[in-house]
Amino acid sequence: LSLTGPADLNVGRGRIAVTGGRFYVDDLRPEPAIGQITLGLSGDAAAISELLNYEPLNLAARRGVNPSQISGTADVEVSLVTPLAKDVKFADVEVSAHGAVSGLGAVGLIEGEIELSVEEGWIELEGTAKIEDVPAELSVREPIEEGRSGGQQNVTMRLDEAARDRLGLSLGGLVTGPVEATVHDVAATEKGASQRIEVDLTQARLSLPEIGLDKKAGDQAEASFVISRREDGVSVDDLVLTGENMRVEGTIEFDREGGLTALSLPVLQLP
Repeated sequence: LSLTGPADLNVGRGRIAVTGGRFYVDDLRPEPAIGQITLGLSGDAAAISELLNYEPLNLAARRGVNPSQISGTADVEVSLVTPLAKDVKFADVEVSAHGAVSGLGAVGLIEGEIELSVEEGWIELEGTAKIEDVPAELSVREPIEEGRSGGQQNVTMRLDEAARDRLGLSLGGLVTGPVEATVHDVAATEKGASQRIEVDLTQARLSLPEIGLDKKAGDQAEASFVISRREDGVSVDDLVLTGENMRVEGTIEFDREGGLTALSLPVLQLP
C-alpha cells in the first residue's frame, strides 16, 4: 500500500505534510505478522516531534524533550518495522529516521540547522546553532533510551570574554581575549555541573602572576581540563596546558567573582 500524492495531518502543535508513504507486509502467515511503514514528513518541527511521541515510540519523552519547547521546520523520512498486534512495546519496534531541521529552536538553542539520523537505538545530530547567542558547531550522539551509557556531546564555539561569562565558563583574569573551545559531555558531579573542554588559546592572553605565567596573545598554546560550576565558584580540574617551552598540570579554583582561591600545580614548566 503506497501513498503517491501529498496529504496533510493536523496535530496539536501544527500541520504536517505527508509527502510519501508505504505500508508493506512481507508475510501474513506469522503470528503476529510484521509490518513495514515508511513515511515522508515535512512541516512544523514541534508537530512532527509530537506525532513521534505517541505510544509506543515516545521518542521525545525518552530523551526528556517537550515538543512544546521546539520550533523550526523539519523534513524527515521515518521507517518503522513493527509487529501487527495489540500492546506493542518500544523494544518490539525497529525505528530509523533521516532528515533535517531548519531554524531549530529549543531550550538554550536558536537558529539551528541540523542533520539528524536515528538508527539502531541511537540518535545523531550534526550541524550549527547559536547557544546563548554564541555560534556553535554541534555533534551529538545519544541513545534514544535515557540511562543507556555511551553517548557523547561535542560543541565547538569561538568565545570572547562576554560569551564565556554568559555560558558560565569565565576563568576570571586567567584568560583574556578570544578562544576556540570544544565542550564535551556535560555531566553532574559532586562538585556541580561538569564539562570536559579542549581550548585553542593561541589568540588569548594567559596571566597568572602567582606562578609567573604570562603568555601573550599570538603565542601558540592549548589546554584541556574539566570545569565544574558550583554555587560558590568554579573548579578547573585535570588541567593540562601546553605551549612553546611550557607545560602546566594541576587544579585551579576560583570564587564567583573570578578570584583565585586554590592552586595545585604538580607540573609547572614555564618559558
